[in-house]
Amino acid sequence: MLGPDNTTYDIPNHQAEHTVLERSSRVLAWRGVGASYTKFMMENFIDELAQSRGIDPLEFRLQLCHNNPHMANVLQTVAGLADWSRPREEDRAVGLAISSCHKSLSAGIVEVSVDVGSAS
Repeated sequence: MLGPDNTTYDIPNHQAEHTVLERSSRVLAWRGVGASYTKFMMENFIDELAQSRGIDPLEFRLQLCHNNPHMANVLQTVAGLADWSRPREEDRAVGLAISSCHKSLSAGIVEVSVDVGSAS
C-alpha cells in the first residue's frame, strides 16, 4: 500500500489499512499507481475534514504541515500562482491537492466551472 501510510501531514494518530481485491487487470507493475489513488482518497478526506470544521482547504493543510516547512512552501507557492484567495464567479470553484511519494513533493490547484445550461 502506498499513500496513507506515509502521510506528510502532522497527524499524530492515524491508522491506514488496505484490502486486497481481485481485479480484471494487473496494476502492481505500474509505478506509482497505488500512491495515485490512495493520495486521491486522502486529499478528498482532508477536504471533508476542512469543510466539517468550516476552514479553508488551503489553511487547513497549512495547519497540518506546520512541522514541514517544505510542504508549506509548496502549498503557498501553488496558491500564489493560482491566486487562491481571489473571489470566484458563482459558477466556478477551485480545488487543491498535495502529494508526496518516493521523496518527491507535488501540489496542484484546479479551477473548474460548470455550464448548467448544457447539463442534462
